Amino acid sequence: MIQQFPERYAKRKDNFREAPVKVFPYIVVYTFYKTKRIITVSSIFHTSRNPRMKYNREK
Repeated sequence: MIQQFPERYAKRKDNFREAPVKVFPYIVVYTFYKTKRIITVSSIFHTSRNPRMKYNREK
């Protein structure tokens, strides 16, 4: 669904968008670069985790 309609989900923070996974309790956090038609998945987030950690990435 993200590949076919990347702008379907609203921007949440900065350029991040969130797409829920229907069957599992996960959210796919991604960015979409419209000019280049590139989708970058930043994280797959379990909904029972702390929502503050959704956009933080471990390095």
